[in-house]
Amino acid sequence: KCLCPRGWAGRLCEHRPKDAIIVNLKRNMRNRSTFVQKANRQVVEKLYIFMAPQGLRIKATVGETNYIKETDC
Repeated sequence: KCLCPRGWAGRLCEHRPKDAIIVNLKRNMRNRSTFVQKANRQVVEKLYIFMAPQGLRIKATVGETNYIKETDC
């Protein structure tokens, strides 16, 4: 039995979370922007699954984050 990451299920972790966002990349795609925003000052967790055409690999770089640290103190 596999120890699946949060949200994944199945004997071999083959069942992805229902709310996962699938991003199908194309062969000549150079840039892809994705935005995740907070809702009502709550942390939002999103799962993006990037899929490349068969035989190709994905190289990802985080270009910018607008993270603002907030405290309740």
